[in-house]
Amino acid sequence: MLDGASGGNVSASSASDAVFSALAGQISGNGDSFDMDQATQIEDLIVEATRNSSLGLGVGAAAQVATLTNQAAGTISESNTTISEALANQNTGTSTDLLEELAQVAYVAQGDAAQTLQSTLKEAVDSGSGADLSAAMDSFSGDSLKGAIASAQNQIGDVDGSDTGSTDNDVLTGGSGADTLDGGRGDDRLSGGSGNDYLLGGQGADTLTGGEGNDVFVIGLNEGVDTITDFSSGDRLDLSAFVTAGKDLLLRADGNGGAEVINATDNQAVAVIENLEPSSLVLGPDGVVMFGQSKPPSLTLSKFSIEENLESGTVGKVKVSDPAPGVSYTFAVSDDRFEVDSGNLKLKSGVSLNHEVQESLNVTVTATDNENLSTARAFTIVVSDLNEAPVISGDMAGGVTEDNLLLARGALSALDEDVGESGFQAGMLSGGYGFLVIDKAGAWSYTLSNTIAQDMTSGQQLTDTLTVQTIDGTPQSIVVTITGTDDAPILDGAMAGAVSEDGVLQVSGGITVIDIDSGESSFQAETRNGQYGSLDIDTAGAWTYTLDNGIAQALTADKVATETLTVRTADGTEQAVVVTVTGAGDMPSISGDVSGSVAEDTLLLASGTLSATDADAGESGFRAGMLSGQYGSLVIDGTGAWLYSLNNTTAQSMAAGQQLIDTLTVQSIDGTEQTVAITIAGTNDAPTLSGVVTGEAGEDGALQASGAVTAADADSGESGFRAETLEGQYGSLSIGAAGAWTYTLDNDIAQSLTAGEVVNDTLTVRTTDGTEQAIVLTVTGTGDAPTISGDVSGGVTEDSLLMTSGVLSVVDMDAGESSFQAGMLSSQGAFFSWGRQTGSV
Repeated sequence: MLDGASGGNVSASSASDAVFSALAGQISGNGDSFDMDQATQIEDLIVEATRNSSLGLGVGAAAQVATLTNQAAGTISESNTTISEALANQNTGTSTDLLEELAQVAYVAQGDAAQTLQSTLKEAVDSGSGADLSAAMDSFSGDSLKGAIASAQNQIGDVDGSDTGSTDNDVLTGGSGADTLDGGRGDDRLSGGSGNDYLLGGQGADTLTGGEGNDVFVIGLNEGVDTITDFSSGDRLDLSAFVTAGKDLLLRADGNGGAEVINATDNQAVAVIENLEPSSLVLGPDGVVMFGQSKPPSLTLSKFSIEENLESGTVGKVKVSDPAPGVSYTFAVSDDRFEVDSGNLKLKSGVSLNHEVQESLNVTVTATDNENLSTARAFTIVVSDLNEAPVISGDMAGGVTEDNLLLARGALSALDEDVGESGFQAGMLSGGYGFLVIDKAGAWSYTLSNTIAQDMTSGQQLTDTLTVQTIDGTPQSIVVTITGTDDAPILDGAMAGAVSEDGVLQVSGGITVIDIDSGESSFQAETRNGQYGSLDIDTAGAWTYTLDNGIAQALTADKVATETLTVRTADGTEQAVVVTVTGAGDMPSISGDVSGSVAEDTLLLASGTLSATDADAGESGFRAGMLSGQYGSLVIDGTGAWLYSLNNTTAQSMAAGQQLIDTLTVQSIDGTEQTVAITIAGTNDAPTLSGVVTGEAGEDGALQASGAVTAADADSGESGFRAETLEGQYGSLSIGAAGAWTYTLDNDIAQSLTAGEVVNDTLTVRTTDGTEQAIVLTVTGTGDAPTISGDVSGGVTEDSLLMTSGVLSVVDMDAGESSFQAGMLSSQGAFFSWGRQTGSV
């Protein structure tokens, strides 16, 4: 039996010593208990060595073994393939690499050489004194492998133990350290002793006793029913092989002595844990059985990807599901580039990943609680591809000039780590003043739109920025500097004017300037002084010339002088403005008789005298001549004496008292005008009357008579009559302005006329100027029948009443005929008599 006094953790004098010391720590028993020729035992050894992280070795040892493996490739080809695959999945510098390589070498090296190596290793372990492996290596055909192992001398010390048991049924007992015991085949008894031990029963019905410490019991698939005698708090039973194989596990009490039985899916017992209450165990989903409240943890990760090039980036949140109360965890990650910080799986400081190097990777996160129980889970982390920014260099600027240099060229280069993206997106880009064409290689040309650039002033500089893109869309600006040149302006408008002495003293105009240079379509505002005046111009081109009339007095009448003044546009272009200055004669002072009067038919002449005083020599006088007015003519001589003669015939149309003014304009020698006003007074002219001035009317017959008279009057507007109605003795007469008249007899008044009586009714009409005209109407009367009433009957009696009497009355419209003719009438022996007035009979 091998008693690991220091728990299998032996000291080693060198990295190569550690190879054998670590392996020796896992070997217990004599030559019959360690069958290196069995593949399953070798694989179990590798698995258990992986789980036990207490065997820490240096990087130098791993490098030596890797070198050894590569050198042995030609001789031990089968083992080389296996070792290379195993090393590719392990972290450099762990004991797992070294143990796995040695185990694989021993397994593949069949025959006498393998047995010799095994025997040498066993002797070295059993003796504890170390052994020279050179002789054992002589039987290997690979010189490089043999030499490398031979050079690593076994310096094992202080390892005590003894080997008991038979070939098939072994008894393995650990010491006070953390031991790893593997029973292999047969019904073995494994006792870990004190310390945190690792017990693997292997095939057969094994009995496992952990002893003191937090022990781990491992039972594999199809390895028989093992019995654990002292499962206690802190221990773990690892049945993960069943979970991996898809088997469901079940805890049940067997009802015999308080044992706990674990069954697999097929209701077949897998393990028996003695001396326990069934409710005291917990079976986790990962196949780990734990004691009491120490529920096996389950690890989850919130996200399984990380962006490339992200230093210290976080993958996701690591969570331990359903932790027992009061349990805390520490974490370890198989890939030393990662760590768990504040519950987050993240890259360590300064570490980043590259998608182009590694698209995904596997990491195993191990969570260990405060009872030193741990669980692990492997995660596949995807490294997300990000666009790598290219490095752009080359010509990023250029220059063109208006009207001169219209083309600029350059070339850019883009170096991009992303495959196929070291180039540019070819195309044409439009800018503010031109366009740029670029090809995939980065060669570009900028063409200035000269028309757009015309508004630039001389020396003015602008930039046109155009953004090109690399194949992956990274933008890059190309800045083209555009320099302007001067463009001549186009001038138009009023560039001339005229003023005159003592007359038009100002003249204005406007000039327009069109300059395609920006901001230069204007003028320099200024005042320009000339010989006879000054010119003011504003920026818009509006100008005003003001004549200095005092200076212009030196000009004689009608003398013309030319004044030229130069204005300037904003860019300095000059333009002449020409002003014509005309001299004028000085106005004379005129006084004297400027009016007169005449009268129609009576005063036909008026005269007077004017004087003209003129500062201009020789112009103190008048232009002699005759002027015709509306009603007469005026004659003036050079001294200003004038005579007005009325044309009396023309004045005849004037009415009495009417006044008119005849205005005539005379001129001094220099043409200065002066009016002479003649007042004309009219007199009355008698009209000439003609027409029907008589008429006739008759009582009870023709009651109206009409006629017309005319009035011819030389006075304007008086050849007519005053329209009116005149009342006569027997009727009324109405006359219109044209002289038409109508007489209407008042027949009631005419009733008093007796038959045949003739009377005259005279009415006087008047012309417009009041001249009277009598119209005589003859009125003839007619007899009117009287109205008789009264006693028209009477009676007498023969012999008795011989007389009778009565009274008649008569009413007659005719004047003097309302009475009877007096007389006596006889009839058949009787007679009648009556009076004239009363009509009594």
